[in-house]
Amino acid sequence: MRHFVWIVFASSMVSSVAFAEEPKAPPPSPEVKRTVDAFTGKWAYDVNVTMPGKPVVKGKLQFDCKKTALGKGVACSAGGSVPGLGKMEASFMMAYDAWSKAVHVMSVTSDDEVHDHKCTWKDDKKLDCEPLKAGMGGQEITEDLSFTIEGKTLVLKSVTTMKDGSKMVFEGIGKKK
Repeated sequence: MRHFVWIVFASSMVSSVAFAEEPKAPPPSPEVKRTVDAFTGKWAYDVNVTMPGKPVVKGKLQFDCKKTALGKGVACSAGGSVPGLGKMEASFMMAYDAWSKAVHVMSVTSDDEVHDHKCTWKDDKKLDCEPLKAGMGGQEITEDLSFTIEGKTLVLKSVTTMKDGSKMVFEGIGKKK
């Protein structure tokens, strides 16, 4: 009889554990949601690149940005080519950091950039980043980066100042597919 009671008790415990619901993750904060919503999607970019002393070059890039970390951030793969610059590839991650109250835009690119930009929402559409001292192609640079998001359009502007003071300007207008 004791075995029967034990078996009934054990089987009821197993079935209650098997059907117990996992706790649901809390919804993302408004800052996390705004950041994730702004960047998630497949984007087709028309870009203009101005190199020091050279005319503007136009190209096309594709960004595929997916939610990551259970919707707490965005991971992007980007690629394409720009005449005169060749094939380009990059990976980006964007996430809002509740501790520093900033959006981090982290990148690794095929032109030797490894960056972690610290950015702040200025309003519902504008994300500005602090000037970043970093490297590109083994050379010291300072990059000013900003984003403007309106509906299915994401504009990014990067102004890179080289050690000698010359500037490279990268402007892209992305349309969500």
